[in-house]
Amino acid sequence: VHVALDLGAERYYPYLDAFGFGQLTNIDLPQEIPGYFHTPGSPGWSNLILANNAFGQGIATTPLQTVAAIAAIANDGVLMQPYVVKRIIYPDGRTMDTQSFKVRRAVSTETAAKVNQVLVEVVKRGVPQAAVSGYTVAGKTGTSQISTRSGYDPNGIIASFAGYGPADDPRFAILVKIDRPQAGQGSDVAAPAFKVLAQQLFTYYRTAPDSIRLASASGSIPIPAGQ
Repeated sequence: VHVALDLGAERYYPYLDAFGFGQLTNIDLPQEIPGYFHTPGSPGWSNLILANNAFGQGIATTPLQTVAAIAAIANDGVLMQPYVVKRIIYPDGRTMDTQSFKVRRAVSTETAAKVNQVLVEVVKRGVPQAAVSGYTVAGKTGTSQISTRSGYDPNGIIASFAGYGPADDPRFAILVKIDRPQAGQGSDVAAPAFKVLAQQLFTYYRTAPDSIRLASASGSIPIPAGQ
């Protein structure tokens, strides 16, 4: 809240726009919604709303917006166009592959690198439930209240964990979202699911552990003892 109020609305809200919140991603699926948040000049807006927005309250986002935003951090600060259909095959045999493209730069490369390191430390120091042995992953928990017509639901939350890996050379981004868990918060119920999914994806994509991948990149592959 302190940082957001220091930034001020005129600097804070353009970043929400830059990361794609409150707008359609234009993914190739029907009935997408844009989400919503109050902005300066809209009815009822005040610095109190800015303070709430600073820690994620009062902002309605879609899961796709959330994972696209954290993928932008993984992608050196560049927001990409998401898509589902990889290739169209026509009856006559012609094919058309979907081409991913940059939507815009959300933050600078330097800022993305700093946030990446923060997200790595989140897992290392605060959410070991998401850590994957042999790999450095980055991510953040979410524990959201559920809005109803009469206010926030006192009996339910949305627990989530959004992250990616490997942190130094990301191959995938994952969002685990659990509606109304019986017990626990994002770190308790969503982070462990992220860990399992990440482990499976590292195996599926044959991603070498940090020790081998980073050594190979530096030209000094370690030789196992006895060889």
